[in-house]
Amino acid sequence: MTGTKKILALAVCLSLGVGQAAWSQPADPPSEGEQILRKSEQAYHDLNSYVGTSAVVSVTDFGDSKQTSTAIASIEFVRPGKIRIYGGDEDGGGFTIISDGQKTWNSWQLIQGGAFQEAQSTKLAIAGMTGVAHNAPTLIPAALGVADISWAFSTKQRKGAALQGHERIGGEDCLKVQAEQSKSTWTFWVSSRDFLLRQAREEQDTEQLAEVQRTMREYRKLHPDPTFDEQLKTMTADERQKIEAMTPERRERLRQSIDHPRDHTMLWSTDLYIFSIDSVNKSVPDNRFQKP
Repeated sequence: MTGTKKILALAVCLSLGVGQAAWSQPADPPSEGEQILRKSEQAYHDLNSYVGTSAVVSVTDFGDSKQTSTAIASIEFVRPGKIRIYGGDEDGGGFTIISDGQKTWNSWQLIQGGAFQEAQSTKLAIAGMTGVAHNAPTLIPAALGVADISWAFSTKQRKGAALQGHERIGGEDCLKVQAEQSKSTWTFWVSSRDFLLRQAREEQDTEQLAEVQRTMREYRKLHPDPTFDEQLKTMTADERQKIEAMTPERRERLRQSIDHPRDHTMLWSTDLYIFSIDSVNKSVPDNRFQKP
């Protein structure tokens, strides 16, 4: 074959995708930890129903003091989109989110005495309680595909995840998987039997918190935050009610955090999530998802 013919043959092969593997760098195979998290993602995707409880204990170390908060949420789910979430936030205000798969309603005791209101969507209703309930109503619905948050199963989160052995959680043998990122370190305890999560922990040490604060400082330089009072003026009536319903101490902490954001005040923080599963792939009464 002449030199010209060789070049033409090579061009044809490349245009057809032949021999590209030899010219491109092969991707690194997923780690054992990544494979476990992928199996867990698939396990939640394959569920027809889920009934369980998510509890969270959040601890922050400020150096001279520690702050502890707790929240809990019970979750009943039937695919494709029926869900009922109810629990309590850190101020003791009970909340409920109900969706029949078409429409969604939510209530919070601190707003209009807990009267139900129709929500724009299930994802927005869950997002509205995510902060005050420390992700308790969010993480499992996210795994089930009905909440808008990336955590255990995002490609970025599980990149480089490492298997650290086995531990028993609530009598269940679990695979302990850790994924360390620049801004936090996640540890997951995945059942070796059904690959559903039994526990998770997010930790931030001094360096990771400093990275978070550095990012926030850079953002604030470009986008200065309005003051607490300025934000109150632009809030909806429901948003103002949530602020007014807070305890005076929590409202003052919020004001200070908005008006006088401080850096490097936290030494470390940790959020421990405990997932108790009552049943999966079993019948759930349809009246649990009816309009309240």
